Amino acid sequence: MTLYEKDKSFSIGWVFGGAVIMFVMNLFASLLISLTGLIYSLPIAVGTPCLCFLLGGFIVGRASAGRTILEAGLGGGIAAAATIALIAVRVHGVTPMGIALGSILPFVCALLGGLVGEKLQGDSVEVQD
Repeated sequence: MTLYEKDKSFSIGWVFGGAVIMFVMNLFASLLISLTGLIYSLPIAVGTPCLCFLLGGFIVGRASAGRTILEAGLGGGIAAAATIALIAVRVHGVTPMGIALGSILPFVCALLGGLVGEKLQGDSVEVQD
C-alpha cells in the first residue's frame, strides 16, 4: 500500500455545492418545522440553521479533498446570505439582530462542521497498488 499526501487545492465547486447543500437543508428544515406546527421560538429559529450549516459543513469537509474548512466556510457564508435575502423578501425587511444571528452563527457552524469533517478525513490517502 502506498501512502500519498492529500491534495490541498481550493475547489470553487465545493464552495457552491456546499452553499446549495446548506441552503436546501435549511429550507427543508424550516418547512418541516412549520408543517409540524412546532412553536417557532428563538432557540428553534437559531438552532435549526446552525444544525443544518454544521451538518452541511461536515459533508463538505468530509467529501472534499481540498481546503475543506475554507470551502465549507465560504459555502456557509453564501448560503446564509441567500437565506437572509429570502427572509428579507418574504418578511419585507430584516432587523440588524436578525442579520447577525442569521449570518454569523451559521457561518461559524459551517466552519466547525468543515473542521470536523476534515479532521475525520485525515491528512493522507492510502492507495493499494
